[in-house]
Amino acid sequence: PYREEVFVAPVDFLIQSDRRNEAYDLLVEALRVNPNSIGIRKMYCLLCLEMGYDAFAETSLETLSQIMPPAPYQAFLGVY
Repeated sequence: PYREEVFVAPVDFLIQSDRRNEAYDLLVEALRVNPNSIGIRKMYCLLCLEMGYDAFAETSLETLSQIMPPAPYQAFLGVY
């Protein structure tokens, strides 16, 4: 499985470089291999919102509600 911290910098770089589709593809691949990674799923969820993929963001948010403890999940909702 992929480690979350390996993806933060490349995804941020791709987003800052206006290469959101590449960032999205990278996160999709990471979730395929590690579907319960909270950090990767949170990045994916927020990027989906930015890109207008609202249904994918909502589905990912539902998954986060199941795999995250309640307090951190509620904190994430404030960012979402």
